[in-house]
Amino acid sequence: EDFRHIQDIKLIKDMGMNFIRMSHYPHDQALLDACDKYGIIVWKEIPIVDLIDTTKAFEQNAINQLQEMIAQYSNHSSIVMWGFMNEILLGIDRYLTDPLLKKACFEKTPVLAKKLHTICKQMDPDRLTTIAHHGDIELYEKWGMHTITD
Repeated sequence: EDFRHIQDIKLIKDMGMNFIRMSHYPHDQALLDACDKYGIIVWKEIPIVDLIDTTKAFEQNAINQLQEMIAQYSNHSSIVMWGFMNEILLGIDRYLTDPLLKKACFEKTPVLAKKLHTICKQMDPDRLTTIAHHGDIELYEKWGMHTITD
């Protein structure tokens, strides 16, 4: 085991916490091993951040990343939820200027989210699904994002 990960997890425990979100980047197996060992609850997610690309290639990449994450980490008892989007509607207005592209991105995001949720449930029906949003509840409700995940 990597002693740095164990030190980090022990610090988390010493602070009285029992949960971490391993946000949208791959993590060392040793960190998850330490979470398993010390009873830290984990939210694990793939790196789909701020906005999606509306192409089939992006969709397939997202699906591949999700499937690989679940296959790679599903034996860790510490993981209680799979995340597949981070503040996904935040970047649409921030980064896109073309109104048609914005509309397509807003429309395609919940479609992709539903696909990813379905894949999670097919591969691991017992764990929860989640996304992180950036606080604009009305925007997520407008696009139906608030009813997709567990």
